[in-house]
Amino acid sequence: MLIALRGLVFAAMEFRFGLFKATAGANEII
Repeated sequence: MLIALRGLVFAAMEFRFGLFKATAGANEII
């Protein structure tokens, strides 16, 4: 259970970082 929770948090962080990177890239293009 704890491992699954940790994996979920890690996935959320990874998704957030990817979203941030995409936003930063879009701002750079604009």
